[in-house]
Amino acid sequence: MLMAFPFLSDWIIGHVEGEDQMSANFKLLAIGLILCCFMGGALGNLAYSKSNNSPK
Repeated sequence: MLMAFPFLSDWIIGHVEGEDQMSANFKLLAIGLILCCFMGGALGNLAYSKSNNSPK
């Protein structure tokens, strides 16, 4: 998931120079953490539900 942050940065924020870097970093952290939490939860739920199929 951490490898997705550079791609999220290009997609969400784009190119940033100068003093705007601090606010861009915070925006990336806030949005990136939320996206990674939801993606991780969804992928973890999918993996858990496939691995714990009870026999019928």
